[in-house]
Amino acid sequence: MSFITDIVKFGLGQFGIEATGNTAGAIAQSAITNFLTQKINTAFKKTNPGAGTSTLTTQELPSAIQETTERIEREVKVEFKADTEARIPVLYGEGFVNPLLIDARLTNNNCTMWYAVAICEQTGAHLDGTPSVIEFLDVFINGNRVVFEGDGVTVRGLHANGSTNYDLRGLIKVYPYSNGSSNPVQWRNQPKPVVHDDARNVMPGWGIDHNATSLVFALIRIDYNSEQEITGINNIKFWMRNSMKLPGDVINDYLTNTVYGAGIPSAEVDQ
Repeated sequence: MSFITDIVKFGLGQFGIEATGNTAGAIAQSAITNFLTQKINTAFKKTNPGAGTSTLTTQELPSAIQETTERIEREVKVEFKADTEARIPVLYGEGFVNPLLIDARLTNNNCTMWYAVAICEQTGAHLDGTPSVIEFLDVFINGNRVVFEGDGVTVRGLHANGSTNYDLRGLIKVYPYSNGSSNPVQWRNQPKPVVHDDARNVMPGWGIDHNATSLVFALIRIDYNSEQEITGINNIKFWMRNSMKLPGDVINDYLTNTVYGAGIPSAEVDQ
């Protein structure tokens, strides 16, 4: 409760009301301040329609803080809550995939947001025994293709209609992984040497047990920037390709896989 209350105190400062303590100043640079401040402002405007910046009196503060705190806590939980009922898709062939949020961490004095997003399941082997390979072709933000710096993870700009916009340069990093945390990969259509580390050494708070076994996923780092309005991963899509696309391979994989398929023993499947 104290963290949210401190944010409320900072919001009160926007109305010319003194916010005591050091926390409010630090929160001013937080990646979620913009969102929370809007909610605070809206709440007080509804509570005091037509009022000026100094309308709230000392007697009114406790109830106003309580009401706003409860509202903010509800909305923050909705904003950052991962969908525990969502199912990770299985991709055969090629297509665009909307990622699923599986973890999120706030670091760097609340100015950097980390997301771990699942793309799809790692599929099994082809009928000839060769492993299926899932590639990251490209990633798009707000419909614009991401162009990376030489490290293959730092966003250089967004390309659309023959030109590249560099407003987001250096503010976003996307780390792709295929088939587990220990397997960093590169972008197929923007081939750069793989320089990023095991996901357990990249994602804050992850440890030895965060294996992401048989999962194709990405880590996304966003550094808050008020001028560019960078506060989250809105409208991001991954363009992916799986080498498994022939009907026989697909049917056999789905019938025999014990994670996302029917789990039928291979010996019982007529190939």
